[in-house]
Amino acid sequence: MRLVIFGAESLEAEKLIEGLSELEYSFAKVVGVVDDAEADIALYKGRPIRVEEFEDIDPQQFDIGVFLAGSAPAKVAEFFDAGKHLIDASGYLAEMDDIPLYGSGETMSAGTGTMQIAVADAVSAQVSSLLQSVEGIRRVDVAVQQPASVLGRAGVETLAAETARLLNGMPLEASSFNAQIAFNCQADSAQAEQIESTLQRLLADKACEVYCSVAVVPVFHGHLLNLALEFDEPPVMSSLLAQLQSDERVEVFSAGESELTPVGQSGQDTIAISAPILHRRKPNRVQLALCADNLRKGVAFNIIEALNSLIKNNN
Repeated sequence: MRLVIFGAESLEAEKLIEGLSELEYSFAKVVGVVDDAEADIALYKGRPIRVEEFEDIDPQQFDIGVFLAGSAPAKVAEFFDAGKHLIDASGYLAEMDDIPLYGSGETMSAGTGTMQIAVADAVSAQVSSLLQSVEGIRRVDVAVQQPASVLGRAGVETLAAETARLLNGMPLEASSFNAQIAFNCQADSAQAEQIESTLQRLLADKACEVYCSVAVVPVFHGHLLNLALEFDEPPVMSSLLAQLQSDERVEVFSAGESELTPVGQSGQDTIAISAPILHRRKPNRVQLALCADNLRKGVAFNIIEALNSLIKNNN
């Protein structure tokens, strides 16, 4: 099969191509579409992939198109209209209720003949995966601390450069971002709204309210989520913990163990959570924290899982 990846110079693409290289099967053709022709692209099975410009891509030359965050909606629509197999992590297809939304293995219902799949953002996918087996939830509040890598490779490079200059007493250089990243925090209401919408859809069977806030913090990789879960009735904590641990990918950090931090989850395939704590004044409210690798255990792995499902359901 012939595969094209839009946004191939991104950090997500680097993890994606590494993951694709580990699959037992191979693609006959892999092409990367980049904004910067000089960008370094990860190797596919030890070999460089072909790089082409956006305007030169013809959907008819490929079997599957993969679109990462920031991909142009017009090109996603072009592949969609051409009836091509399509995996979209840009958010374009996620707005279409008739397109399967992939958040975890339990939340996608793509049947035989499915041609297009939307892939949820890392936060929505991880929270929905964690809560899939939890019963009686009526409200979910998510406060997200996103790393600079959510802003792409430019975000990571800008954070490194600004940190070095400020520590050495040097003035900051102009960047493509509206505000200083190093030693600073930025609210992102647009991203919060998108996560709310996506998570609401992934948790639709629970009929619960979802609220989200997002801040970008001066950390390179890995995100930290503070979750507040409100239940119809005060939960039995032992049962709740068992429900949270029903997914083998979830690792619970108890008080006194190693600290739960994004750094500790770098490169890990698990979702790490703190032991849930009952709210002191509200017996039906529980709080916990979640940490995960936003790149590896985020969009990249979900794209690969969706890709496997797409291929399986159409063979």
